[in-house]
Amino acid sequence: KKKKKKKKKKKENLPPSQQKLVEKDQPPSKKAKLSLSLKKKRFGDSVSSELVTLTTPHVPKNTAKNTEWAIRNFMEWRQQREKDYPEERCRPDIFDSTPWNVAELNHWLCLYVLETRRTDGKRYPISTVYQLLTGILRHMRSVDSQCPNFLDKTNFSFKQLHAAIDNFGRQLRLEGIGSEVKHASIISPREENYLWEAGVLGVENPKSLLFAVFYCNGKNFCLRGGAEHRRQVVSTTTPDKS
Repeated sequence: KKKKKKKKKKKENLPPSQQKLVEKDQPPSKKAKLSLSLKKKRFGDSVSSELVTLTTPHVPKNTAKNTEWAIRNFMEWRQQREKDYPEERCRPDIFDSTPWNVAELNHWLCLYVLETRRTDGKRYPISTVYQLLTGILRHMRSVDSQCPNFLDKTNFSFKQLHAAIDNFGRQLRLEGIGSEVKHASIISPREENYLWEAGVLGVENPKSLLFAVFYCNGKNFCLRGGAEHRRQVVSTTTPDKS
């Protein structure tokens, strides 16, 4: 015991620099063991019963309505066609049965594109026909994600359908159906003056200056979309020397 006390005294009498070295040489103190027993439950409850619902992709309401409208339009056309031509029947589950019959899809979609009509009997513009086909394809993908994409121009299995769409669209445009161009209304000088007076266009603050530059560029350089405005640089303009 006396020897141990003497050793301690020697350590205490050491200068501070040597005391730090002695402390470093000592083994580290043992850390307290952590308890593995957790009071609160770490992981959530089982969601196996809700797995299908939670993993189903979200479909916007307008998209779902468009898909339902396309399928309903096709089925109404199919029912009417069966009454008029009972010898030619299209299966009611043509878009729900797998594996897909490419030849059958090609045949009936071609007839549908050429024969579908509005409720008043007039023909749809080609853009609306394309929306109907897009809705049908969207429904087929909800049934089977590996369904054939009949709107893909590189899918030569539906070459007949692509030709029908192109030819029918060309015919509609020649007849003036769907070829109407919607022009934006022109801003009158009176309306432009009001924008300047109201401070919407101006040079007093950064926001009104930005609007003024955007408006004047569109007016003087006939720029229509945002992409054309972003591409506009000094090198693309040539001042009128006259």
